[in-house]
Amino acid sequence: DNMISLLGFNQLKGDWKIHSSRSTYNVAIVFGKKLVRDQITVEYASRIRTLARLFKNDAEFRPSLVCFCGGKAEGGHVASADAGYIFFRDNDISIN
Repeated sequence: DNMISLLGFNQLKGDWKIHSSRSTYNVAIVFGKKLVRDQITVEYASRIRTLARLFKNDAEFRPSLVCFCGGKAEGGHVASADAGYIFFRDNDISIN
């Protein structure tokens, strides 16, 4: 229900550029996905690459904060948020 509410809110508000201002903190959130043997999945990697494309292709896309979400799965050793950030950082996807 929360995700549906969030998506509905975004559809009502429209493009983030319309609502951005110097006093607004824009936050990019990458929703984690359960890791497989402490490794990110193809779907999770796709989410992270989408974020990287936004940074690369849209000079105005500069959020105040980027959040990688997700915890450890039962039996796992790495939180999906940590794995996502490491993938973003170590694969030269991050911005300068």
